[in-house]
Amino acid sequence: MKPLLTLAPMAGFTAKAMRLLCAEQGADLTVTEMISSKAIHYGDKKTDLLAELETLPCRQAIQLFGSDPDIMAEAAVYCENKFEPDMLDINMGCPVKKVAGNGDGSALMRDPVKAAKITEAVVRAVKIPVSVKIRSGWSDEEKNAPELAKMLEAAGCALLTVHGRTKQQLYAPPVDIDIIKKVKDAVSIPVIGNGGINTPEDALEMIENTGCDGVALARGALGNPWLFAQIRALLDDKEYTVPGVWARLETAKRHLELEIADKGEYTGIRESRVQLAHYLYGLRGAAQARLNINLCDTKEGIFDILDRLIEENE
Repeated sequence: MKPLLTLAPMAGFTAKAMRLLCAEQGADLTVTEMISSKAIHYGDKKTDLLAELETLPCRQAIQLFGSDPDIMAEAAVYCENKFEPDMLDINMGCPVKKVAGNGDGSALMRDPVKAAKITEAVVRAVKIPVSVKIRSGWSDEEKNAPELAKMLEAAGCALLTVHGRTKQQLYAPPVDIDIIKKVKDAVSIPVIGNGGINTPEDALEMIENTGCDGVALARGALGNPWLFAQIRALLDDKEYTVPGVWARLETAKRHLELEIADKGEYTGIRESRVQLAHYLYGLRGAAQARLNINLCDTKEGIFDILDRLIEENE
């Protein structure tokens, strides 16, 4: 079976627009931004906007976070019935203080029994497969991913994504390839390697050195949805031509249009600014263009900025 290429969930980034662009470039699975199970429990309608799915040429997962097994199960049923995803993903990897500090996300790696109970509760509550995303551990002294992986598999987890960094590392190098391999060796379910996939060669190295069943792309795909196509070409031993400046910035325009169509011009522009900045990296005049985009409040104005940048880089 070909290695699975997935778009990892990223708060503030993996909205509908990015998921669509990455799916068009060959992502096999896309995952929503992480969604609070408690927000669903208390009827927060804004949360529905994060969970909404559109028809894509790939499988789609909704990611939930929380630490109460009953509320997580309730939220899972709600998402399954209302949004009809192909899979539900449980976040046990988020390291940020407002999540882990409440006992959610990566904090669950310090309580494997509760982590397994949450997984079992969600698995029993829904009919679709349930995956879990974990990290290598809480700290260098508490790297327990292989042991936790066995417990999650026993609880019914169908697929594991392992970010090869600890909670304390956040997103800083290096990525622990060895522990991803240990997780793969410890379980019989598919394991996806995550962390530091910024080039096709990074993906190939992850797969060859860990034996994992695929890779999850995160920050490497920001402003670069073509990374999925590049990786697939390398894995299939095919040639691939990286899009030039014109195609790159025309895609940035489309990204903005998709965000506006989804959220309206006011919100879409403001939430797109950080996304657009990633399309500009390495181009002449990028710093000034980013500043101008951050000060611009209209789609037409941003299009003009991008057009001028195309001219500067021809």
